[in-house]
Amino acid sequence: METDLRGLPDVLIVGANTDGRDALENCLSSDGIDHERRVEGALDRLEGGGVDCLVVDGCVSEHDQAALLEWLQVNDPSCAVVRYGGSHTTTGKTDGSIELPYEPVTFPSHAVDALVEHVERVVARRRREAILRAIQTATPILFRASTPLEIAEATVESASTLLEQPLTTVFRYDERASHFEVVATTDEREAHGGIPPVIPFDGSLAGTAFGTQNPIGFDESTDTPMADADGLEVCRIDESDVLSDPANPMSSGLIWPLSTYGVLGIVATEPQAFTVDDVRFVRILAENATAALERTERERELEQRATQQQVVADLGQLALESDHIDELMDEAVSQVATILDSEYAKVLDLEEGGEELALRHGVGWDDGVVGEATVSATDADSQASYTLLHNQPIVVEDLESEPRFNGPELLTSHEVRSGVSTIIGPLDDPWGILGVHDHDRRTFAEEDVRFVKTIATVLAAAIERHQYQRELEQLVTDLRTSNEHLEMFSAIVSHDLRNPLSVAKGNLELHKETGVSDNEYLEAIEESLERMDDLIDDVLTLVRADIDEAALEWVAVGTTAERAWETVDTADASLELSSDLGSVRATPGPFRELLENVFDNAVIHGGDSVTVRVEPLQSGGFSVTDDGPGVPPEEYERIFEYGHSARTEGTGLGLAIVERVADAFGWTVDATGGADGGLRLEFRP
Repeated sequence: METDLRGLPDVLIVGANTDGRDALENCLSSDGIDHERRVEGALDRLEGGGVDCLVVDGCVSEHDQAALLEWLQVNDPSCAVVRYGGSHTTTGKTDGSIELPYEPVTFPSHAVDALVEHVERVVARRRREAILRAIQTATPILFRASTPLEIAEATVESASTLLEQPLTTVFRYDERASHFEVVATTDEREAHGGIPPVIPFDGSLAGTAFGTQNPIGFDESTDTPMADADGLEVCRIDESDVLSDPANPMSSGLIWPLSTYGVLGIVATEPQAFTVDDVRFVRILAENATAALERTERERELEQRATQQQVVADLGQLALESDHIDELMDEAVSQVATILDSEYAKVLDLEEGGEELALRHGVGWDDGVVGEATVSATDADSQASYTLLHNQPIVVEDLESEPRFNGPELLTSHEVRSGVSTIIGPLDDPWGILGVHDHDRRTFAEEDVRFVKTIATVLAAAIERHQYQRELEQLVTDLRTSNEHLEMFSAIVSHDLRNPLSVAKGNLELHKETGVSDNEYLEAIEESLERMDDLIDDVLTLVRADIDEAALEWVAVGTTAERAWETVDTADASLELSSDLGSVRATPGPFRELLENVFDNAVIHGGDSVTVRVEPLQSGGFSVTDDGPGVPPEEYERIFEYGHSARTEGTGLGLAIVERVADAFGWTVDATGGADGGLRLEFRP
């Protein structure tokens, strides 16, 4: 037998006496009272179920009473039996075979008030039992539900079925939009006409009940049965309220808050449709629904926290494995927006000088914004500059009413209303800002704010690691270069400088032994010393070839080539310069030394009458070509190696210096054959 509350408990009066019936109908709801004159009709009514109290008139014969009691013993022994009027003394036993768990209460015909009072107590007790049965039926369903939607549907089903009030709805409160949305309702409620898709928080009974977390009952008059319920505010229905539809009026109802989730609305088209017992049932049902919703919310939060922790772990792993900061930043903004269900996420890079923040990475923004938009880092009323001054995340629930600062055009042009922003890096040396934003007003949970801060910490650690890695790589490169210089210097000292030094010492000894002032010995000594001097100059040039990129400037190729030619012993050699050589990024001194070594190499290997041409390259840069004997193709790469020289009197450092200086400028230099068979060096920025 289905449990419901509406119309329960039912009282069945059997017999022709109308005094007791009239008294009971005056005190109890006539909807819950049935009257049968004959026992046959009473038995049929009992067969139909739903009778909780049987009132037997004294005019009913003892035989018929026995038949009724026998039926109750077999089919419904918990039904209360009351006898009223007459002189019968039936004890509840007939032929020793009929037994009830209690003796039927008997009232004389003049004790109408006592009869009514007793039946009212029976009705109240049975009503409470019905409520308990209804709650026992509804509670397992609620706690088996695994999602808020399932809980809302189960709540609607339980309330509408057990109260027999089909116009029942659960509304969820949307904090961002500040209104209520329909989550679950009955077909009858939808068919009743025009259920609002949303109900505003302000100016509605739903908003009042939700805001105060106190239930509200409404009726056409405050003089209604449910007004006696504890903890219920009862008000007259206002036709302007959004729950009232003039075309489909609702005369009474209950609005019950479901904690932070929303409200349960149960309405009726007739006035005074709700009793104190209805209120008690709805209270317990709402409390159980709230507990179930809070359980699913806790589960959702735990799942959310677990997901956030996994994202932090994954990004941390990516930060350790990847050398690409851009890849990490893109993944971070994508994950933050997804996990927090936000429309926008961004990474702002604090540019050199600290005046502006550039939008380097982001999701949700209009096309062309990421990579182009900038935000002031110094405006006093800017959210970005405010964030840079604080070591904790800055949370904005409503940018329109934010008293601390205004939003930059980047946010206002995208109609951003709420968000969280935090610095990336230390407060005294921030790298930039990580932020998430939404269109709607929103309150961010403390765990969500902490999540944004943690992601910013991961990014800061990755940036620091990346910078450290670059510094370490540069240090390794510098150490390698220094070691190469040291090895070269050691080789020169031990071999290249020792040879001319040995020659000079030998000739000096000959000069001392012979005692003859022979110019031949002195010239040999002089040549050895000059070679040593050349070696020292070349070594110093090679060792000092490190150039700061910030020192580069535009230097005219033609002018520098002319000056370099003047400082080289060119004998009868000639220099030809194209008129459109233009300029290159270099530093004047080292560039001149580069060309001096190129020209010197051409004269030494090409002869005193060699011709050297300097021409522009079509792809940028320039070339230097001589018409000397050239270099075999297999030697093109080796000529830049330290110590490589085709002549015994050469130092073998000239073109090594050329390549090193070119590399310091960020250029490449390649050797190839000239059109006239000589050597051609091509320099490309």
